[in-house]
Amino acid sequence: MTPYVALTPAVFRPIHYLGSKLRLAPAIADALDDADATRGTVLDLFAGSGTTALALAGHRRVIASDIQEYSRVICSALLSSRPSTVDIVSMFAERLQGGSPLLDALRRAVEPLVQFERDALHAARHGEADAICSVLEHGSLLAAERGLATRGSPQLQRCLTETTKRLKRAGLAGSPLATTVRYFGGAYFSYAQAAELDCLAALAHQAMPPGLADVFDAALLSTASDTVNTVGKQFAQPIRPRTKQGAVKQHLLTKIHRDRHLDVQANFMAWLNRYTRHEVPGTGHIAARADYREALTQFAGQYSVVYADPPYTRDHYSRFYHVLETMARRDNPSIARNPGASADELSRGLYRDDRHQSPFCIRSQAPRAFRELFYLASESGANMVLSYSPFESGAHPRLMQIDALLALAREFYESVELESVDGVNHSKLNHSSLNFDMPSEAEVLLVCRLRE
Repeated sequence: MTPYVALTPAVFRPIHYLGSKLRLAPAIADALDDADATRGTVLDLFAGSGTTALALAGHRRVIASDIQEYSRVICSALLSSRPSTVDIVSMFAERLQGGSPLLDALRRAVEPLVQFERDALHAARHGEADAICSVLEHGSLLAAERGLATRGSPQLQRCLTETTKRLKRAGLAGSPLATTVRYFGGAYFSYAQAAELDCLAALAHQAMPPGLADVFDAALLSTASDTVNTVGKQFAQPIRPRTKQGAVKQHLLTKIHRDRHLDVQANFMAWLNRYTRHEVPGTGHIAARADYREALTQFAGQYSVVYADPPYTRDHYSRFYHVLETMARRDNPSIARNPGASADELSRGLYRDDRHQSPFCIRSQAPRAFRELFYLASESGANMVLSYSPFESGAHPRLMQIDALLALAREFYESVELESVDGVNHSKLNHSSLNFDMPSEAEVLLVCRLRE
């Protein structure tokens, strides 16, 4: 069989994503061919940022599934065909120029906080960082809106109170039209950037051409990923601008200033242009939001092989992308509180109270989750390729050892082979090979077949 050759014109990384398997795509595609020589449809569970699904899409039909809505949006934008007769970028540029009373109202409402932050950033450039630290530590508009305990400078508190009043007068208090600025302004984005993200979302959903909603939303999520002001461009927590002793972390001030001056509109238009010019390889792909058990059952009979890339440490991926999830859903989630925190204190990361907790990340639940995965895939009559890393990495212990994982797979599959891949080398190995000459970043692919 002809080995995998990437058919996409260029690497496409929609967001800054921790678990991307893009560099392993050739090895994954070859392993899928080993498991399913017919090159039938692959069910890509735990699709994440969609890079693996896209890499496989020119090779075979893909059903990309993930429990997170932001993942479904991005995968849909990457995999779904779109009308070639519509100049989406020009259409949206005209819409931006036309403006909207609603958008003007939102910008007026947040102006007190926008001006306060501008002054704070300017002061920080001249050695006075207390005000911008106050924005990062105590600038939650959501806390002010909900009447929760707030701290920080008196001037910041006055601006929060005034902005809350203006949002209420404009009918935007508690509104999904102001989700990003209300939940994440100050903490993850500048107030001006967060308001612009909300404005772009509102404009994009006015008189939307059929079938293009996910393209606009994906461009918005990519823009948020690029402009967020955090270490590593993740959403696990806002920047901590001070040490435990209260000293300002001077080395972070340049990053804070740079990130909070990034142009949201220009970034969005660049991403929109990239998504619309992107050629979707193959046809008939599907993007779905579903739990792995739901997807295996719902699409049974439509796929001939499964690719599974579940998490394998205690780190829940939803913690790193909860901001994108809320932006994709445009809802008003309750915010979790830190253990032991008072009832009027929001978690520092502003995590959704319903943030997905994967059973694969919980030691007591992981064995059962893997058992269900192998059972449901085998019951559907599909062979499987599963990615796993058996190597410990500092504070990230694996919740299941490779011996136990192999034993589970062999309960449901007649043949289970191990293959090692580190992005450069790809080789079959026996069990003892795991202990010798294996780079610590290498992943193992379990190629599971119902029959030899």
